[in-house]
Formats: sequence, C-alpha cells, structure tokens
Amino acid sequence: LFDMFADRVRTPFGVEVIQVIPATITAALERAGVPRTVPVVPDIEGQPAEGFAVGRISTVPESVEIVGPRSLLDSVVEAITEPVSIEGSDERVQALVTIGVSDRVLRLRTPSSAEVTVEIVPAPVERNMQGVTISSRNLEPDLEVLFEPSSIAVGVRGSEALLQAMEEGEIEAFIDLAGLSAGRYNLPVTVVSSADLGITHIDPPNVLVVLQ
Repeated sequence: LFDMFADRVRTPFGVEVIQVIPATITAALERAGVPRTVPVVPDIEGQPAEGFAVGRISTVPESVEIVGPRSLLDSVVEAITEPVSIEGSDERVQALVTIGVSDRVLRLRTPSSAEVTVEIVPAPVERNMQGVTISSRNLEPDLEVLFEPSSIAVGVRGSEALLQAMEEGEIEAFIDLAGLSAGRYNLPVTVVSSADLGITHIDPPNVLVVLQ
C-alpha cells in the first residue's frame, strides 16, 4: 500500500490540495523483462482515389525494442503507429508518425517516430480474352487429338498499361495428354501467362478430348 498525502500532489502555484481520495493505493511491483524486439505495424486509414490501389507499405525503422514487466513482454507481438490517412490519394503517401504500444504499461526502450511510406498504384483491371486456342502437350506420336470446344475464354487481370500492350500468344492454353491412349476424356485446361498477369477464370475449365 502507498499512502497518498496531499503534500505529495504537485499543483500549479496558488492551488491547494485539501484531500486525496482514495488515501491509499495498491501497486504490484514486478521485475522488468528482457527487452523484446517487435515489428512496427503502420495503421493505415481510408481508401485511395477511384482507380487506384494500395501498393507496397514500408516503415523506417522496421522494428523497435519494447521494455516493461516480464509477464506482459511475453505477449506483445507488435508496435503500432499513429494513423496514416490515404483517403482519396492518387500518389505516394509519406508521413512521420509516433510509434507506440497498445498496452500502456509497456513502452519503447527509446521513444521514436516512424517514417511510413504507402505506395499508391493504378488499380489492376480485368479483361476477358475470347477465342484462346487450346494446344496439346505430350501427345503420343501415333495419335491425333480433337478438342471440343477448340478454344476457350480466359479472364486476365493486370495493370491497364500491361493489358493494352499485351500481344496475341502471351496467353497459352494447353492440355497435358501424357500417358493417354485412344479414347474420349473430359480434361482440365491449363493456362499460363506472364508473371505480371493474373488468371481470374477459365471458361470452360474442362473440355472434351478425343484421341484417335
């Protein structure tokens, strides 16, 4: 127990403390734990302008040391920053913000701020590619193949500039026929593209394959 006397309360000049309630408080003392290094996680608020998306987010420093009671240090996993707003932004956002910890008993070993950088990039768009011809792989040399249908539609996703510059043949659709003999099969179509493009859908995903 700690006694709370009126003469222990600091006040501005001319202000007198008459009474302190409660007169005593209970405090639990615990040994400080080994400082814990945790990542700095920026608090990002809002949405970028229409047609744009959030790209890479970085913080400097990337991590900080937290100090405090041993029992609480074991559970802390991150330090957080003050909110950084990207509302309506169409370009990179940079802000210098204070780093803190959600539990007020814990604190940074060295008080510091973080420089948060949020890249704002053009939002990816989607395009439906019609008539993508299906080819075969690993067809046995003494067989002929027929696909029904012979072409498919493929949904691709990427930046507007990338889709506009895309040339015929950059999207490849094929069916692997390794080990198959003459007959009729319902097989899945595999689609490959450049690493910068994403495949959103394949229509139809399976086709009839006739080997003869």
